[in-house]
Amino acid sequence: MKILKSTLSLTFFLFAVLTLCVSVSAAEKPQIKVMTFNIHHAEGMDKVVDLARIAEIINKTAPDIAAIQEVDNKTERTSKIDQAAELGNLTKMQVSFGKAINFQGGEYGQILLHKPKLKSFETLQLPNQDKNEQRIALVASLDNYKEIPPFTFIGTHLENTSLTASLPQAQALVEKFGKTSPIIIAGDFNSNPNDQTIKFVSNTWADATSSIKNTFETEGKIDYIFYGCPDQWKVIECKLIDSGIASDHKAISVILEWQGKL
Repeated sequence: MKILKSTLSLTFFLFAVLTLCVSVSAAEKPQIKVMTFNIHHAEGMDKVVDLARIAEIINKTAPDIAAIQEVDNKTERTSKIDQAAELGNLTKMQVSFGKAINFQGGEYGQILLHKPKLKSFETLQLPNQDKNEQRIALVASLDNYKEIPPFTFIGTHLENTSLTASLPQAQALVEKFGKTSPIIIAGDFNSNPNDQTIKFVSNTWADATSSIKNTFETEGKIDYIFYGCPDQWKVIECKLIDSGIASDHKAISVILEWQGKL
């Protein structure tokens, strides 16, 4: 009987150790928090330009990387403030700005906020067949981070006037980066999940925000975070962030867990 008890105790002990090892191993998989937020040049629903409350939303979300759309750089309407530099200061994150157009004595475009070190950065102009506002994608190559190998992070803001205008822009992104790996793409696509533009993108990249239903009051869901090679990433969390009156868009954040497959 004593031998049986000892055997059972040893078996239980080994099982507990194995379970603990498995749990620790699972917990050790690196994760990255990604955010996308169209800030409407920090002009809120109350018509007040307040960059501090935008920064507060970003800081509370605490992303590792973030794609931020509709950012002013020294324009008249936002008091000649360099919003990119100011958001970098307020969030304590590295910032990379890309100009879409010249506007009111300054520039208007997008930024990427990122904690991983920047290896390279470019502003890519997207097709503009109808001579609308020029649309861009910010393309950053980021260094290895939290044991995640170097990866590409793209922030974008597609055309809002028609799907016939946004689809060629999405096609240009897929054509250029469809085989890039690892990759994360975030931004305002100005298209609903059932629109042709999103269906096209989803043929190549997985939508980490598929559970989100509404990011813009009058248009439904138009903001997304996509990732390539579904076996590389696992979606751990997806949150819609209530931005209150700070912007006409709600922000989204997702936590992606790196699965260690290249």
